Formats: sequence, C-alpha cells, structure tokens
Amino acid sequence: MRWLWDRFEEACHAILGRFPWIRNVYAVFAWFSFVVFLLSLLFLKDARTIFVQYLWSLYVLIQFWLIGRSKTITWRTYTAFFLAGGWVIAPLVRWVVSALNRVFGLIPSDVGSMAVLTPIVEEIFKLLPLIVFLLVARRSSSLSLSDYVLIGAATGAGFQWAEETVRRLVSTGWFGYGETLFGKFIHWEFWTLFPGKFYESSRPDLMTPSHAVETALVALGIGIALRLRWKKPREVGAYAYLFPAALLFLAILDHAAWNGQDDFPRWVLNLHAFFGAGFQAIPLLLVLWIVAIVYDYWDLNRVREELPRLPSEHWLNPLTEAYETFRVFFTKREDVFLLLVFYRERRQLGFTWLYGDEDARERGEALDGRLHQWLMWLSTAAVFLIFTWAAWNWLLTWPDADGSCFTCLFDGFTRWWGGLPWYEKAGLLFGIFALSFPLLGFWSAVGLALTVYDVAETADDLAELWRDPRKLQSPEVVLGTALTLGMMVLPGGPGKKPLASLAFRRFERHMPLPGSIGVDKTQKLFREVTIAGRKEFEMKYGRKGTGIYGIPDDLVVRNGKIEAVVEAKMWSREDWYKLASYPPEDIVYKGFPKKIGEQERRFWIQFEKHRESIDYLQSNLDKFPEARRLGIEIPVPIDEIRWVLKVSDSAPDEALEIIRRAYEAHGFPVEIYKVPWGKGK
Repeated sequence: MRWLWDRFEEACHAILGRFPWIRNVYAVFAWFSFVVFLLSLLFLKDARTIFVQYLWSLYVLIQFWLIGRSKTITWRTYTAFFLAGGWVIAPLVRWVVSALNRVFGLIPSDVGSMAVLTPIVEEIFKLLPLIVFLLVARRSSSLSLSDYVLIGAATGAGFQWAEETVRRLVSTGWFGYGETLFGKFIHWEFWTLFPGKFYESSRPDLMTPSHAVETALVALGIGIALRLRWKKPREVGAYAYLFPAALLFLAILDHAAWNGQDDFPRWVLNLHAFFGAGFQAIPLLLVLWIVAIVYDYWDLNRVREELPRLPSEHWLNPLTEAYETFRVFFTKREDVFLLLVFYRERRQLGFTWLYGDEDARERGEALDGRLHQWLMWLSTAAVFLIFTWAAWNWLLTWPDADGSCFTCLFDGFTRWWGGLPWYEKAGLLFGIFALSFPLLGFWSAVGLALTVYDVAETADDLAELWRDPRKLQSPEVVLGTALTLGMMVLPGGPGKKPLASLAFRRFERHMPLPGSIGVDKTQKLFREVTIAGRKEFEMKYGRKGTGIYGIPDDLVVRNGKIEAVVEAKMWSREDWYKLASYPPEDIVYKGFPKKIGEQERRFWIQFEKHRESIDYLQSNLDKFPEARRLGIEIPVPIDEIRWVLKVSDSAPDEALEIIRRAYEAHGFPVEIYKVPWGKGK
C-alpha cells in the first residue's frame, strides 16, 4: 500500500511539474469560491444555514483538539480527516446503503434499512480514513493514543456535518430542525461537552451520542489494540482486537436502538439499556482518553533524556505544557505558536523513537516550525476582503463622512464599533476566528482575532497618527516603541527565559551553514529522491529498497553545485564516547545499539546513506525539477563534497576526533560544526 501511494504521489508531482498552470487554475478557482462564499453569506439563507452547522462542527473539533494533550498530528491533518468524513465517507455510505437496499428489497424507511443496515454501514465506513492512513502513511506507526481519538473524532464530525447540513436544509413544515411532537431531539448546546447528541427531551430514556464521539471511541480502541499487539505480541496476539470490536458493537447498538426504538423487539432495547442506553459513551470515552493521555506521557518520559527539553522541564507532562503555554500567551503572545510546535514535534519524535518502524524513522521528522507562507498570505487576503466589505458599509452608514478622507474611515469605524453591543462584537470576532482557524490553526487564529480587536479599539488613535505623523516624533512614543521591541528580542524579556527560544526550533534548523538551502527544502527534495531511488532499486533487483537512501538534514549549494551535506546530531556526551569506542568500520557502517524504553535503537551517522542519495540525484538531475529550482545544476565528484557533522557545543572533542578520522578513512572528509545548544544556553 505504501509503495502504491509513493507511486501515486510521484505521478502527481510529475504532472504538476510538467503542467505548472494547474496550480494557477486551482488558485483562481479557490479564490473565486471563497469570494462567492462570502457573498452567499450576505444574500442566501441556505448558505447561512450551512455555515451555522459548520460552526457547530468546528466547535466540536476545537473541544477534541484542546483535550488531546498528547497529540502529534497537525491541524491540517486533523481537518483533512474532517473533510474526508464529510465529502468522501458520507456520499459513500449513502451509495452503499442504497445498493444494499436494492439487494435486499428494502426502502429507506424500512426498519431493516434504517435501524440495521444504516448503523452497521455508517459505523464501519467511518473508520475507513483511519485504516487507510495506517496502511499508507509512513509515520502511522508513531501515532500517540490521542491521535487515534482525534482522527476518529474528525472523521465522525465531518460525517455528521454533512448529515446535519442536509437535515437543516430540508427541515420545513410545522416543526423546525431538530424538533418533533415530543420536543427537541438533536441537541447543539454551547455549554455542552461534545454537542450533537440525539435524545428526546420529553422522555430521555435512551440516546445516541454524536458521530464524533462514537467514532473517536472505536478509533481509540484500535489504537489500544495496536499498542498491545506491539508491546506483547505473543501474550496478546489477535485477541487485542476484541476490545475495539466490542466498542464497535456498542456504537452500532447505540445507533441502531435510536433509529429503531419504535420498531425493535423489547429484548434489543433491554440489551441497549443494560449497556447504558447510549449514555455511557461520553463517560467511557473520557475515562479511556484520560488513561491514554497519562500512558502517552509515561511512555514519553521513558525516553525524555533523548528529547530536547526547556530549562525548567524535568518530567514531561501535560500540566506543565499547558501552564507554560498560557504563561507565554499572556506575556509573549507571538511565541505561542513556536512553543506549541515545539511540544508537538517533541512528542512525535518521542513516539518515533518508541514505536516507529523503519519507514517512520527513514522519513524523518521534517515538521514545519512555522506557518506556510501561502497560508499566511491567504489568511491576510481573506481579512482584507472582510475589511473592504466593512469599509463599504461604513461609507453607506455615515453619508456625512467625506469618502475622500481616509482617516474619516477610522472615525466611522470607531463610532460603528463603539455603538455595537458586546455580543455583536463577540460575534464578529468569532467570525474572523472561524474563517481563519482552518488556515492558521487555533492559537494563531485567536491571535488574529485579538489583533483585529486591538485595531478596532484603537482606531481613533490610528486616525490621529495618520492626520499628524509628527506625533511619532514624540519622545514618549519613541521610548515606548524602543522599550517594547527591546523586551521582545532581548534574552530574559517577557515570555522568555535566557535564550530559551533556541529550544523552540528544531536543532537541525538552528544556525545553518552559510549558503544553506534550508532544512525544509532539503528534506522535501530528498523525499522525492528516496522514493524514486527505491522504486528503481526494487524494479532492478526485485527486493525492497528500504534503508539504502537517506535524507540529509541540510545542503549547501554554490554556483550550481552541491558543496556540503549536513548531518545534525543532538546526542549526549555519553553517546559520542560510546560511538568513538567502536572499531572504525563499525563507526561508519553500523553505529551502536542503545535501549530506549523497551526498544533497542541504532545510533548512526548516516553519511553512507546520504552519499547514495546524492549519487542518485546527481545521476538523474533531469528527473528532479525541484533540484534545479534550488540551484543544483552541475554534478560534482562525490569526493569533492564536504560532509559536515553538526553537533552541540557540549559534544566532547576527543570523541569527535576519533569519529572524524574513522569517516575520513572511508572516504568522507568530515568537518565538525559546533553550535550552542542545550540547557543553560
């Protein structure tokens, strides 16, 4: 499956490289769709109806996202499962149920279709995105238990978004959406954990929770089963899958009992009542999830010595991370995103050490340390469109204002904003947050909304400065600005410990060599190289090419040639001494084993694998247009390339010298590049 997925990705990249206009067409289509969406909110009631359901689904996603303290997946991956649940699984379920109805001679209103086929198909098919991810994704073996919950919740929430959107649109007649003669039966309350539950308000004797809860519960069961099989394969074996099977049975029973409550025989409803009548799902999920989070951090603490930590950290735990996040949010808001990325990347690195298979370790941990530029650009443009529309309304609202006076817009904005009640202000800010959240992530969207609020509250000051820029020459303004900037950048300023910001970035990104093309670009290029190299190796020799090609941490490119290959290692002093104690042949080609937790891992400086990748790249430059875009145009002899070992300045010189001589004897002229890193730095 992974090999097929690699071939598919390679084909897509080749098509995009050959026809770059496809990206431009997609960008135009995306912007056109976005503008049409904004206009539809103003003029179409159905669009506002759909948006209301989207906001509820987004609220459910946020709740799960905030609780999942041990997560390693990104917001982009999280929302991808949401989209899969809404746009892939929901139509697929409808098609499969319709086909089965024809096979069994049923119609949708029959109890056999509504209360038997539909629950079984829906609850099973909502697990398909998780199963495909486990089969295809190279980092699937390094998921935390919280990741399973989030993947299941996102898929279920997406499915319910599609289902409830249709229900809202077709709800007409005497009773509105979610209402029957017996009262309300679909519950979306703000002060409720995981809203979207189904139960009759007049006789709440049974219920079924939201699709997000049911799918998250079964997905967590799958994660627990896989973890048990990995830890105790002989003792547990295939019996581990009985646990998620039992949770799936409960989910199907809850769903079926609700749909067939008026038609099922009494013994089915009694069985449902015996297992909790649907009310057990949320408490059971919370209990299992809390245990899973505690276990995730217990696992991470087994390898904490191998993970980067902030100076104040001794034990990794969610409470300390949450406290540090809130502290930085209120003292140095712009560092919150970096801090959250650091925590997430560290968790992913830890689970890769603990559970990652060969594919996960080879792929590396090339996680983004900052927002992608195109997302920032798109979000900025979206906010610009919102304010353009708002400015047009100000001009219509205050006809006495001079439209040619730019500062009058600020004055009008101040009067308009100041005249709004608090709940309308909150609604506007939440709307900005909701529109930017899918693009930027949670904390960045919060920061954007707060920035808009700050601008709105100080619009009159901005107008005065625009009218009279000489006020910027005021000593108070200059001194205040200089003090603010100084506190932001100096070590020990608000939200910072001395040079603690070094820990916010990955070690590989810190202090790159002059001429470096960057970690992200290097790893993106060599992922393509390794995929192509493996494919050619497998076609030529008929066996797997895993472990032959490597992904360098960075490259230096000058005058169209590769000048240096960087391998970054953030090892302890003991690890350097241990490697240096081995024979030269083992230093270069084998490394040394080290037990991390319950597993043994090999510590190795992978210049040999990097050389294979460099050789393949330079022999096939015409296959990689990305290499030419990065300036790699002229192949150079492999013995002319510098091999740079990037290490912490705490690494012992005597051990490094032994290692350097061993690699030099095997054709690698290694240079040592020390950078300040670690506690107290």
